[in-house]
Amino acid sequence: MFSCIARPDVIAKGMLEGDVTWVAATEKKVIGVIKIHRENHIHLLFVDDTWHGKGIARQLFEAALLHVRENYPEKLHITVNSSSFAVPVYRALGFTTTGSPASKHGVRIVPMSFDVQ
Repeated sequence: MFSCIARPDVIAKGMLEGDVTWVAATEKKVIGVIKIHRENHIHLLFVDDTWHGKGIARQLFEAALLHVRENYPEKLHITVNSSSFAVPVYRALGFTTTGSPASKHGVRIVPMSFDVQ
């Protein structure tokens, strides 16, 4: 799934449609990506396995949160359809579950929200 979404052509198309993407990288490779879709929805947040637990997701999220606060002050929440695997990460970032788990495009998702205030 990640390889289908995080391709440069897909990210470029999203940017032309108003999506905003941040990338965390070392000198040699991309280690994390977050993309905000439709002003306040996290469309993807991925961190390379070898970099888990090092604060990369938090740094990426804080950049996205600042962007939403500065550019869309009327938005009260940031939303995400989290994978089951990522729910603990989003909870650690301050997200709460807003609905029951469901299946979307064959992927199990958990709707979550973060209060922007």
